[in-house]
This record gives sequence, structure tokens and C-alpha cells, in this order.
Amino acid sequence: DSAGEQIVTRSLDLGGINGNPLQLASTTPGVMASVQLRPGGLQDIDYMIVVDSNAYGSAALPPDPAHALTLVARDSDETSASNYANWKFGSVEVVWTGAFDTNWNDPRNWDLGLVPMNGVFGVSDGDDVRIPDVANKPTLAAPVNLRSMTIETDASIYLGAYDMTLTGTLSNNGNIILQGKNGALPQHIAIAVPDTDSGTFTYTGDDAGSPIPLDIYDLGGTIHTPRSYFDLVIADTGVPDTFVPAGALDVNGTLTVSAGTLDVSNVPLTVDVEFLLNGGTVLAPNTQADPTNTFTVNGSWTNTSGTFTANTGNVIFTGTGDAVVTGDTTFYDLTFIGPAAGKEVTFQQGSNQTVDHILDIRGDGTNKLVLQSSVNSTPGNPTDWMLTIMSGTPIVNNVDVRDSTAVFPAGNPTTQPYILALNSIDQKNGEVSTN
Repeated sequence: DSAGEQIVTRSLDLGGINGNPLQLASTTPGVMASVQLRPGGLQDIDYMIVVDSNAYGSAALPPDPAHALTLVARDSDETSASNYANWKFGSVEVVWTGAFDTNWNDPRNWDLGLVPMNGVFGVSDGDDVRIPDVANKPTLAAPVNLRSMTIETDASIYLGAYDMTLTGTLSNNGNIILQGKNGALPQHIAIAVPDTDSGTFTYTGDDAGSPIPLDIYDLGGTIHTPRSYFDLVIADTGVPDTFVPAGALDVNGTLTVSAGTLDVSNVPLTVDVEFLLNGGTVLAPNTQADPTNTFTVNGSWTNTSGTFTANTGNVIFTGTGDAVVTGDTTFYDLTFIGPAAGKEVTFQQGSNQTVDHILDIRGDGTNKLVLQSSVNSTPGNPTDWMLTIMSGTPIVNNVDVRDSTAVFPAGNPTTQPYILALNSIDQKNGEVSTN
């Protein structure tokens, strides 16, 4: 009725069948009839031809967004529709509200009163999904195939063991939490355009105790290489699992291991912002077995608990930014490389870094690499940090070292039980060569 208005407050269910769509029309051609689905209502609309329909109802244009929900006609041809308002066809953006609970498949948890549509790979696109930070975080109950996903700051989604495909872009400023395996098979995460500049992936394991890969695929089924994340968290729950990337692992933000085992013994690992070990175990790259298997840290290092197994690896601190080293760690080979512009590495007061094989510290001839304590010492109040050299003679040059003690245990076979720092100074106490 073009003169009336149909208001739905609970559920709107409209549709035809494939090949025989339902046509929605006005009693007066050219004059839009009004229909309105109130916010909080649910909709299930498909196989439609929409003509002369105003889904804003009687609201003045432009309407208050809270006045009426946009109506979404699935499996409907937009080119067959005409003279309509507040209707969309096919794929749309759906926003998570969590108004009822955490169930992804409950339409009451979505702003348009419908569950995001899954696409069919190579045939049709799924919806675009946006997840803001709300109390009830979405939890999958089945695999999803979407066009894109935006996760806002402090928001998260729990995938469990279910597969996720994004045929478009992932924009992640929150946290994607997943197990990493789906029964005997790896959990299949396929993203056309991953987000490696922001956001977190948290792997919790599947409690089976078997190896779990850290793989993200492209739409052709090929693993994105290197395996790149921004923030990566290994936070195993239950039965300890081992997380084993089959190729180079790049973490552009922070790598956190709090439970479980991260085994990178046979691949190179690069961490740009911080390596944080506060539980669990890390099996470091074996550099002697393969010289390309290095552990490169372009930022800081924090080891507060857990186990760091150095293997025969070389941990290389490099990058242009200043760094902080916290906690005690035993390394096999340990290398610090200072950039031409200079750099400061600050060690936690009282911390001890033990080197089992080779210590190599190289600064720049003009701008020394500064190695200092987190607390400046004063007369009668030493605040040293320590280097314990278990084997060999350290290679050190072009540094400005402050408040540090080098220890050479009795078992070290070197005939030079001290660090000879060439072309180096102690700027804190005056430009005195540390030779």
C-alpha cells in the first residue's frame, strides 16, 4: 500500500525461490511504499525483486540511523530493482554488537539482525565484517568465508579450530585467537591481503600435544612466505603443544611466548620490536647447522621466565632503534651490531647474559654502540650488569660501555680473561679507552 507503512519490530522474513523470485511492489507505480524494520529486529530476505520500496519507512530523509535497519536481499539481482531506498543486495558490511552473547551464528549479535553471509570460493563474495571492542567477543561455531574483516582496537575474535577465508583484506588492530589445528589437519587460514603492520594472532593449541604449523595461506592454497605477523603470541592452554613454522618466521611487532613450545630450530626468525619470553619454551634457530638460520632482534629482549634453549644459534641484535635487555639469558653465540647513527642498549641492572661460544659486539667508529645499565651507578653504589663468557675470546670494538662486569669462569680456556674493547670508551667516566 503506497499510502500506508508496515512496521516490523521482531522478525521480517521475505523471499521467493531460485528462479522464481518474490516481487515487492507498490500499489501506485512510481510511488514508494514504506516498510520499516526497527533496530533490534531480525531479517531473512532472499530471492527478491524490489520495486518502489522505501525501507526507511516514514522517516524524514536523511533518516536517523537508529530509525530503521537497512534491509538486505540475498541472492537477489540489484539490476532488476528500481526506485528503492535503504535496501542493499548481495554482500554488505555487518557489524558485531554482541548484544545477546558470543555466538557468531546468532543474528541478535549483529547490527543488521542477520548473520554474515559466507561466500562461495570462486563464485560469490561473502560479507564484510567489522568487529568493535564490546564486552561479548565473537566466537565461531563453523568455518567462515568472508570478503573482508576489520578488527578494531582492543577487539578480538575466537576462531577455535575453525577455518577462516578472507577473499579481500584483513585489517587487524585487535586480536585473532585460534588453535592452529583442526583435528589431524592444520587449521586453514587463507587471506588474500594479510595485515602484517598491526594486530595480534594468538595461538592456543589444540591440547593434542602434536606439532602445530604457523601458516597463513593465499587464496591459491600457497603459504604466504615468509610467515609474517605483526604481534604473535604463543599462549598454549592445556596439554603442551609445539608450534613449528616450516619456513622463515618474521614478527614485525612483538613475539610473546607464555606457554607451550615455539620450535624455530630449523628456520630463521626475525623480531622487529620485542622478544618476550614469560613462560613456555623457545627452541632457537640452529645457526651452525644452517648459517641462514639466525635469530635477528631489531628491538628489545625480555626473558622473565620460561626456557630459552640456545641450541647452536646466533642471536643478533641489530636495527637502528635503541633496545632494552631484561632478565638473564644463556646464549650460544651473541652478536650486537650498532648502526652508523649510533644506538643505546640498556641492560637491566643486575642482569646476567651468559655466552657459551662467541660474543661479537661491533659499533660504529664515529657513533659508538652504547652498552649501559638501566640504573646509573654512583660512588659506593654499583649498578652493574654482567656478561659471563664461558668460552673463547670476545670480539668487541667501537663501544661505549658503562657499569658492566665481565666474568670469565674457571672453565673458560682463553688466555685472555678480560674483554679487550678496541677503539672504545667509557663516556660516563671520561673518554678513557677500555683497552
